[in-house]
Amino acid sequence: IIKASGWEPFFIERISKARGVELGLLLRYGLVGAAFGVLFMALPNLLTFVSIAVYSALHGDGLPATVAFVSAQYINRLRLPLIQLPAALSQMLEMSVALGRISNFLAMEELDGNDHEASVSKEETPMGMPLAKASSLLLMEDASFAFMRQRSTSENQHVFELQRLCLQVSTGELVGVVGSVGCGKSSLLLAMLGEMRRIAGTSVLAPGVKLAYTSQKAFVENATLRENVLFGRSYDPLSYQVCIEACALSPDLALLPQGDLTEIGEMGVGLSGGQKQRVALARALYTLFDERKKTEDSGDSLVLFLLDDPLSAVDAHVG
Repeated sequence: IIKASGWEPFFIERISKARGVELGLLLRYGLVGAAFGVLFMALPNLLTFVSIAVYSALHGDGLPATVAFVSAQYINRLRLPLIQLPAALSQMLEMSVALGRISNFLAMEELDGNDHEASVSKEETPMGMPLAKASSLLLMEDASFAFMRQRSTSENQHVFELQRLCLQVSTGELVGVVGSVGCGKSSLLLAMLGEMRRIAGTSVLAPGVKLAYTSQKAFVENATLRENVLFGRSYDPLSYQVCIEACALSPDLALLPQGDLTEIGEMGVGLSGGQKQRVALARALYTLFDERKKTEDSGDSLVLFLLDDPLSAVDAHVG
């Protein structure tokens, strides 16, 4: 986007200014560290000189050998603690900053992971809505959501808002959200997931509905490819194979040294962006089969797939 819009000079200028500030701070940090290092390295010798000078000035009869050797021994024992003192002070400052950040995070207000209305039975009509709407998987009416930034213990600031959303998703429907860059498409999916706080309106998720989410940037943990697809669920060979075939992962498994038991992620084999995206899609699809297996007796397995541009990194012939 930056290249296509010709924004390189503007961003280079901003990055250069930020880099200049960073280099200035790093220079100050280095100078202060070097000054402390020189000071504390010379401190034992300086302490010896000062001690001898003060003793001679107070007594006036010179420094006896017994006092000189004992003093030198004690000062030598203080040499290592004095040399390590700057590092200890620096680590204490870093610990203080880290504790402050952790304390602020732990003191933040809890966010409910499911910011929808309380689940109701299928026979009920939530919030006075028509019965046809009550049978929907997800229903939003004049719902507003916001990311919250805590400014103080009693005041929160709305960083970004989605206002007056009206949305109905029923069983078997394919709903597409189209818009310009930064208009809130991904935020809408986060609102469905409960990652944004509902500040107005109504949002109802039908009882028993599970959400399967695939983000724009696929998440892959450091584990085998099979474990990335299962994601802690029980392994069913037939359902697993269907997911692999549906997401066009069979050719990729043939290239991996140990098939789906190959370790991927930071410490394993590196995958391309398209391969990671298809692994994430297979993970979301396996949610449906897992829910069907859990609800064999009731036959009521509903999964709402939330796909955030899942084919953005996939090759054209694969998509």
